[in-house]
Amino acid sequence: VLSNVSLSVAPGEIVGLLGPNGSGKTTTLRLMAGFYAPDSGRISICGRQPAAGRGNADIGYLPERAPLYDALTVTQYLEFIAAVKVEGGAPARRRAIEDAIDGFGLQAQARTLVGRLSKGQRQRVGLAQAVLNNPPVLLLDEATNGLDPVQIVEARAMIRRCAQGRAVVFSSHLMQEVEALCTRIAILREGR
Repeated sequence: VLSNVSLSVAPGEIVGLLGPNGSGKTTTLRLMAGFYAPDSGRISICGRQPAAGRGNADIGYLPERAPLYDALTVTQYLEFIAAVKVEGGAPARRRAIEDAIDGFGLQAQARTLVGRLSKGQRQRVGLAQAVLNNPPVLLLDEATNGLDPVQIVEARAMIRRCAQGRAVVFSSHLMQEVEALCTRIAILREGR
């Protein structure tokens, strides 16, 4: 699927991964996140190779369709994710959840079922779970797709805030989104 792809991202940088549907953007992010293992070549995140099929504490990942659980409240969902991602016991998990709820403006939705949230609010929850453990790398797959114009502006602002001190890869097939948000652009076409 991919051939001769080489990409380096520094902390504080938002690199746009731009290309048409089917060009390999999602595959690239899944390789970086450790969901897939490369057949050849090497991936290095913070100096280490991601272990395929295992999570990586250095990476926050928001897939195109965030795996949100509709039957949980926002707080319950973040507690579930924090139990897996956040080290340091219950106090550290509580702090991380409070910081995420405050940082993404989810105070009014904290006790709302995820299934009752708007698309924009769901994106906020998805971003909150991605940064819950304060990872140095953030991978965002089509993070503004399907949002209305006001939600897009809000999502861009949240992503810019998230990028402070982090290396961010933002995948999209929309040139205007990448142009409005990213500091650099890498273009994928037919896996190259």
